Formats: sequence, C-alpha cells, structure tokens
Amino acid sequence: MSKIENCLYIVELLSRNRPMSLREINRHWKYSSLYDGEIIPKSFGRYREYVSAVFAIDIECDKRTSRYYIANPDYIGNNVFYKYLLSAFYVEALVELPMKYTDYELPLDVRKKLGYDIFKFDPFQYESFQSESFEYEIVKYDPCDYERLDMVVLERGLIGVRRVGYI
Repeated sequence: MSKIENCLYIVELLSRNRPMSLREINRHWKYSSLYDGEIIPKSFGRYREYVSAVFAIDIECDKRTSRYYIANPDYIGNNVFYKYLLSAFYVEALVELPMKYTDYELPLDVRKKLGYDIFKFDPFQYESFQSESFEYEIVKYDPCDYERLDMVVLERGLIGVRRVGYI
C-alpha cells in the first residue's frame, strides 16, 4: 500500500484520543484493509516524520509508557479539511475490508452461538473459459500504397488525405 494511506491510517487511529503503543497499533493494523505485514519501529519512525512534514501533525511518544499520541489534536479537530480527509479515509477502509476477507469463514462454534443454521453445501463448479488465440503468422495484410491515397504531409506535422484543413 502507499505510504500516505499507511500514514492516514495511523493518524486516524491515534486521533481517537487514546495513546497507543506500537504493539497496540500493530494489533489494529493486522485487521486493517491495508495490512501487508507488521509495522516495524524503523518504518513507524519514517511514517511519523512523513505525517509531520506533509500534514503538520505531530505524533509524539511518551517515554515513560512507550505510547504514541497526537501532540496537537486540536489542530485536527478544528480543521475541516482534516476531519473530511480522515472520515473519507475511514469509510474507504471500511468498504475495502470485506473485499480483503472474502474467503473468511466464522468458526463453527461462533456460528452456532449466533444462531446460524449449519449445513453442508457443494462448492459451485464453473466452466473454465478458453479465449480464442491469435496467431500473428496467419494474418496476411496488403501493404498500403500512400500515393494512391493522395496523402500529403502539410506544415506542423499535419497530414492531409484528400482534404484541405486549416489551423
């Protein structure tokens, strides 16, 4: 995923007014639609710098608890652009999440507790599609006789074919 999406995810996560450790951030990150592996401390440091440089949002670390927080939350809360950007990003992430877990299946005991009927079914078998192939050796073409078309190269790269055009 792109760096800006990762940074927006971190800002959105930390903007919920609760400091988080990198371990907690990774726990949330794992269930994100952007997840492509754990965020390592070095990458997180680069994301913090990027967020500060691009969005002017400071992510600080409380050395005592090793938890990260947004140092200027009022800057986000009072800025309509940031509110819109984060809410749009949040909605997009929610839309992408089901697409990521299309093959996810609830465990059997959870389905029973939720009251879902449990039944066996045969997976759908579909016919494979074979497209027609194209073999370029078979195609025969006649070379074009440009003089027969009355083609003339005009000024500025224009080509006239039995027409006169003005620019």
